[in-house]
Amino acid sequence: MNQEIAALFATHHLRATSSRLAILRIFQDASVPLAPAEITKRYPSIDKVSVYRTIDTFKKIGLLTSVAHGWKQRYELAAPFRPHHHHLLCDMCGAIEEIQSEKLEQLIHLIADEYAFTVKSHMFEVNGICRNCQANTD
Repeated sequence: MNQEIAALFATHHLRATSSRLAILRIFQDASVPLAPAEITKRYPSIDKVSVYRTIDTFKKIGLLTSVAHGWKQRYELAAPFRPHHHHLLCDMCGAIEEIQSEKLEQLIHLIADEYAFTVKSHMFEVNGICRNCQANTD
């Protein structure tokens, strides 16, 4: 656990239990947002209730953020614990692809400037059909 996360735990009077640290490591190692069921698959010795409680706690303290995909929620590390990015969400297979685009960031700020709006944070997610699903439907 890095110093920022240790300080966050201390600020919120959270103990660094083995379950919390294991779930944190899973999120740190993940390249895409994860559903709670994916956490229990990767850490089968922890019960589902503990996974949901830990996710809820991590969200409340700002360690995790949620990504809505259809009616399901997935979770990933929040900024500043992970570089800022956006997502492409496949409506057919559920795949999530992380995107980082300087052009998109510039466009968001140009639009905000046009409306005299100060951006504090933003999320940008695009729903559609991924390359693999497009190839399989042809």
